[in-house]
This record gives sequence, C-alpha cells and structure tokens, in this order.
Amino acid sequence: MTIPPPLQGGRTFEHEVREGSGGGGRQRPRRGTTMVDEFVKRLPRKMTGPELALWRVLRLLRKTGFIVRRQSPFGIYVVDFISHRERLVIEVDGVTHESPEQKFHDAERTKFIESRGYFVVRFSNDEVLYCTTDVVNRVKQMLVERRAAKFTAMPPHLLAEFSPPETSALRLKFRPPRGGGGIF
Repeated sequence: MTIPPPLQGGRTFEHEVREGSGGGGRQRPRRGTTMVDEFVKRLPRKMTGPELALWRVLRLLRKTGFIVRRQSPFGIYVVDFISHRERLVIEVDGVTHESPEQKFHDAERTKFIESRGYFVVRFSNDEVLYCTTDVVNRVKQMLVERRAAKFTAMPPHLLAEFSPPETSALRLKFRPPRGGGGIF
C-alpha cells in the first residue's frame, strides 16, 4: 500500500486552529506529527480481509518474543507488517499487484526497503486466505532464521547475553556484589 501523493514526503502539520464562525475551530495535530503518521493512524481500520486474517495470527507471535507491527511507515511507504528487530517486512498483495505498472512499483519499493537492510517477503491474498498455516510457518521460520543470523554475527560475549528465546537455556551468571563488599 502506498501513500497518496499529497501525503508523500513526510511534511509536518503546523500547530494552528482553523478559523470559523464563533471563534472556535478544529485543532490540527500537534507540531511534529507528520502527514504520514496521520495517514497511518487511519490504516488499521482499512486493512483488507487477508491482511486482517494474517494480523490475527502474527500478533500472537509476541508471546514467542517476536514483535510484528502492522501498517507501519517506512520512508515514504507504509508496509503491511514489519519486524524491526529481525528486519523483516511482510507484504500481502491483492489482484491489483498483478499489473505491469504495479509490479514495477513493487520492485522499486522492495529495492528501497532492502537498501535499508530489511528483507521483504510477499504473499498473495489467496496464499494468506487458503494456506494460512503455511504462510505463518514460513514467516516464523524467517523470523527465527533472521534472528539467528543476527546473533551469529555478534561478538561471542554479547551472543551469550542476547540469545533468542527459542534456543536459550537456563544460564546462571555470576555477578560480583556492588560496592566492593563481599565475602572475600
């Protein structure tokens, strides 16, 4: 999903009150709120059926330590789902994504997202609706793999401290007492 042209660029609203009869008026969003942010606030209510079906399952991944956000701004785009920690973007594409123009736009968008170190995975509406279990299993596998790859690239002293919850075992760590006091 892309942002309509008037909202592109992330321009910010000025804090002002519209003038009208009676001296009242509506306030615009506070200073620093971008037009993209205002657009994104309305998006979750406009999710497609397949996006909503996938969201109902993806939000449960939080219990396993994976945080997936929906309808999240990414530069001038709004991605369907994103896991920042694992740097994974999940897109659900409908029939409109089959046109040559849209395929070109999707390729440009993917290139933009991947240039920032994220990986993009796309599923069709039909995949999400009729093969939900397969889609969710694939997403979980990608999240686990991307987290594992992230941790294997870490220095060993940090790797032990920040291991993923799926592979972590009970670890007892010795921490010296504060202030130098102790038995010795």
